[in-house]
Amino acid sequence: MRQCLDEGMLQSYFDGELSTELMERATSHLASCATCAAAASELEQESSLLSTALAAEFEATVPTERLRQRIDSAVAGMQVANDRAPRVGVVAVLLSSFSSLFNFAPGRRKIITAWLLLVLLLHPLRAALLPE
Repeated sequence: MRQCLDEGMLQSYFDGELSTELMERATSHLASCATCAAAASELEQESSLLSTALAAEFEATVPTERLRQRIDSAVAGMQVANDRAPRVGVVAVLLSSFSSLFNFAPGRRKIITAWLLLVLLLHPLRAALLPE
């Protein structure tokens, strides 16, 4: 290689991601270039340090077997609950969604009731006051 190796090329070299030809050329270049050899040595030390520091993380199974068992049992419980749930017809679902439109907070019930009474009481007056 005529040019020095950049960091990406060095990382690929250490990860074994280069083709055979590029690997041979990089090895040859590292043997003859002190600058690239120093950079490669530094990168190798950093990789070793990270590998040592993160060894426990790399060895852990994700998710852990205990977590996997908890998830599996929760899913199985949901399936059993769904199987036991009563089947509700389409009409019942529509009626319950329609009735939910009229579920008001207690404070609002009084206001809505007052408005409805006012409208019902004023409606006959309107007809008397505004002849057609």
